[in-house]
Amino acid sequence: MKLWAYRGVTMFRDHVETDRHLWDRVQADDASAYETIFRRHVTAVHNFCAHRVGSYDVADDLTSTVFLEAWRCRRRLSVAAAGASPLLFGIAKNVCSQHLRRSKRQLLAIRRAPVESISLDHSSQVAEDVDNEKDLLAMRDALADLPADQRAVIELCLIGGLGVDAAAEDLKIPAGTVKSRLSRGRARLAVSLAEINASRTE
Repeated sequence: MKLWAYRGVTMFRDHVETDRHLWDRVQADDASAYETIFRRHVTAVHNFCAHRVGSYDVADDLTSTVFLEAWRCRRRLSVAAAGASPLLFGIAKNVCSQHLRRSKRQLLAIRRAPVESISLDHSSQVAEDVDNEKDLLAMRDALADLPADQRAVIELCLIGGLGVDAAAEDLKIPAGTVKSRLSRGRARLAVSLAEINASRTE
């Protein structure tokens, strides 16, 4: 808390801790500092996971895994000046990749199993919001079509909400390069989404 004077009246000004300062406390096992980190970044991490795997429901579990993993590994992880977002997105990327690999193995196993051995509970497979899930899957497929360098910038800036300077620091490239890749990526993404949506109506 800082003190400052205005026309002879002493007033208080809240001091907002940076992610880096909070992480110092996290590494000292301060759960309240980690709760602040969680509140600041949970929505962005959830969006990141949802766009990676194409499901909001699955993203709920994956987001929990991301923050549990970050807490578990807190003493050997560090937060840069850009904040905790790059660190959390890096963990999220690994968690989502592991999930997608598991899902692929499960799908292959189901395809190899005899049809009569598969019991389906249709009620559990009906999405509560089908349109949202379809849009999410379309976005996931469109992102997959982007060049890796453009996809990385789109995920950090558009999906994760990271600023250009923070993304540049995380990717170790100039801010101008981030802006140009973001511009090209957005244009290409729009085309891919239009093509995917058009194919749905055919």
